[in-house]
Amino acid sequence: MWIRRRPSPEEEDLLQRMAAGHTLKDHRFLDGRKEHLLHGPNGETTVVSADLVDRLRRQGRIASNMKFPAATYSLVARQ
Repeated sequence: MWIRRRPSPEEEDLLQRMAAGHTLKDHRFLDGRKEHLLHGPNGETTVVSADLVDRLRRQGRIASNMKFPAATYSLVARQ
């Protein structure tokens, strides 16, 4: 049996901000760089660590539309 763990405070904060209307995007550059930014409803942006995004993606809590050059992540419905 797989036991789902609770999100860490850092993960919970990002998930709550996304649920409140913030948009998480990864911006890819031609030189290979990738930057994860959380865009707020009032135009503010916050850098998000790639490790945090990868953890949430592996846990199945967020999913990407895999667009280039800026993929958008969305929350995944959990049961």
